[in-house]
Amino acid sequence: MNTTTESPATLPDYVIAKQELEALFQSLHLTGTVTGAHVAVDEPTEKGGKGWAHVALTVIVKRALVIGKHKEATVALSYKMGLGLADWRGILKRTKTFDPDHRLIEQMIAHRLAPWAEQDLAGKHLSAFVKKCSAAEVLASYCRDGEDAATQTFTDWCDTYGYDQDSRKAEATYRACQDAATTVRKVLSRADVVKFAELSGRL
Repeated sequence: MNTTTESPATLPDYVIAKQELEALFQSLHLTGTVTGAHVAVDEPTEKGGKGWAHVALTVIVKRALVIGKHKEATVALSYKMGLGLADWRGILKRTKTFDPDHRLIEQMIAHRLAPWAEQDLAGKHLSAFVKKCSAAEVLASYCRDGEDAATQTFTDWCDTYGYDQDSRKAEATYRACQDAATTVRKVLSRADVVKFAELSGRL
């Protein structure tokens, strides 16, 4: 029986980054709770196009009181997950073959379900999305978005991400990212925001 495990040096960098991120999250006395999961569809970006179906949820990040260091603080972070991000293969293994959803899950994995059927199936398995969602990764994503907007002018930010500088949508996205920078500072120091942003870039 082979009991050997991969050493950190042989692990992919994104796996190492995940481990470092979770360790950083815990070391800063942070906890996360995922709530309000539901299926939603964004408005199409183009006339006649299809809206993006996803699971929308809220991640509550709380920083515990540490006397002499920092006060208790809480932020609510809105987050969206694509319908394919649940562990559908794991769900399939736990679903009996006679269950009506068994065939639907197989089709979901094979990308053969109609959009409305995908949404219906995801709605039945919202707990899988909650389980997959990492509060540390969501917080890091906010830090990265906020850091980029906070350290770049709108023009530079558009050049970086390929947005049209005359687009109102691009400006609204830029402002939302700036708001993200303000939000994360309620639970993180400036130095820790940078650490989270850097780790997010490695995921």
